Amino acid sequence: MGEVETVDGLEANTGVVTIPEGEEVVIRRTKTVTVKVPLRVSTCEVKAVVDTGASVTVLSDKVFNAIPATNRPKLREVELSLRVAEENKKMTTMGMADVEITIGDQCFTWPVYIAPIGDDMLLGCDVIDEKDITVNTRSKGAIEIGGSWVKCDIDRVKDLTCRVRVSKTVIIPASSEVLINGIPENQEVLDTRYSILEPVFEDHRDILPARSLVDPYQTEVPVRFINLSNTHVKLKKGYLIGELHPIESIQCMEQLSKSDHTLSEKIPEHLEELYDRSCKNIEGTDLKNRLAALLIKHKDAFARNKTDLGKCAIVKHKINIENSVPIRQPLRRTPKGFEGEEEQHLYEQLDNGVIQPSASAWALPVVLVRKKDNTVRWCIDYRKLNNATKKDAYPLPRIDTCLDCLSTAKVFSTLDLQSGYWQLEIAEEDRHKTAFITKYGLFEYRKMPFGLCNAPSTFQRCMELILKGLQWKTLLIYLDDVIIYSSDVQSHLDQLDVVLTRLHGAGLKLKPSKCDLIKSSVLYLGHVVSKDGL
Repeated sequence: MGEVETVDGLEANTGVVTIPEGEEVVIRRTKTVTVKVPLRVSTCEVKAVVDTGASVTVLSDKVFNAIPATNRPKLREVELSLRVAEENKKMTTMGMADVEITIGDQCFTWPVYIAPIGDDMLLGCDVIDEKDITVNTRSKGAIEIGGSWVKCDIDRVKDLTCRVRVSKTVIIPASSEVLINGIPENQEVLDTRYSILEPVFEDHRDILPARSLVDPYQTEVPVRFINLSNTHVKLKKGYLIGELHPIESIQCMEQLSKSDHTLSEKIPEHLEELYDRSCKNIEGTDLKNRLAALLIKHKDAFARNKTDLGKCAIVKHKINIENSVPIRQPLRRTPKGFEGEEEQHLYEQLDNGVIQPSASAWALPVVLVRKKDNTVRWCIDYRKLNNATKKDAYPLPRIDTCLDCLSTAKVFSTLDLQSGYWQLEIAEEDRHKTAFITKYGLFEYRKMPFGLCNAPSTFQRCMELILKGLQWKTLLIYLDDVIIYSSDVQSHLDQLDVVLTRLHGAGLKLKPSKCDLIKSSVLYLGHVVSKDGL
């Protein structure tokens, strides 16, 4: 395949372009203009959309098939792979063909891509540049080609987007979360009381804005940002941070629980057992309905089966080694009693996207361990890699300090992630260092494996960033074990809603069978914690 080109509509993207010298240019989209040129492809009359964002010209498969078979040119293999910019997906192409195009009094043969597109034709920059086409949408409403003007259909659509920009210059400290005030513009396009703020902030990979529900008719709207980097980030006044999209209706979780007394019948199947266990510790229909509404709202925060893994990209695990000499160990013989399990575990990890085939110069052996329940634990012997790795000093919390915080709480919930390590990614440049050898070939990890010396620090750092501002106040984090504590059930449900929103927003998934909600006594870090103490 050749390089990837982009096929896009004739729209000027709104955003902030950063010039290498540091100067910023703000491009504001006021309206969308579509130019449709009447032309002929072979014997077919069509209207082609002028697409300045497309490097090549694309013809609809319907138009191509409408060309009489006697005149229809032969298809050949495509030279480039096309991608639709709006959806960031590859465009399916049938092939390429040299078709005869007539625009005004200009007739020429041109190579076009044949694809199932909605328009008759997309006239790309290849034709526009080669034929020196001039587009005049305002005074003439036509294009010039070969010294002649060809009248076009001009469609103008008013801009229906309400954007939010930074109200004043602000600095986001390193590894911090802040609320930034944004100013909505073009508010007249919104006709609902509430709107969803969709972030469009993409200039800094380490800066993550949050999607939120806002009142668009306020002078300023709050936008939550988290800075995952180790340096301060400065946002200038007027910087585009999001767009407001109207919603049809809104119903609070409390209203939902009061208005529907049959919510338990709507609990998703994978959460029924968790709901039944949790209801044993709740008195009153209203509180049970609130819990049901909460589980329905956050159903996607829980794994539906054992292969349903989350994907969190907030922190990627890096492996910094003292030297660059690859570690290569020989293949170890698998005991006969483990042969079936080795193959099963290997292909389960492949199917789940945890590992991938490797061509690495590194090779470490597999170790299989029989657990108490007679199942097999899959391990990699990373001891030599760990010895060569620079250690991460990020600390795990002290268990005694954690337990001290729970002394006055009366209601508890414990959350456990579904294969927590496998929900975090290994940095692409370090994946080859995790390579392991089996009799089925060489593989490497895409997700963070067990056994790496710095994996606990990476996981703890990630969890503390996701739940920043809540730890030591309403919850405790020890790796993938999270405990939420409160003095009463009402406030506990509110806190649980916040935590599930954060986890799901970060792409993490919980294992329902290992979660306990609304309990007066739980097992946490090897201790039984209850309203009566430890």
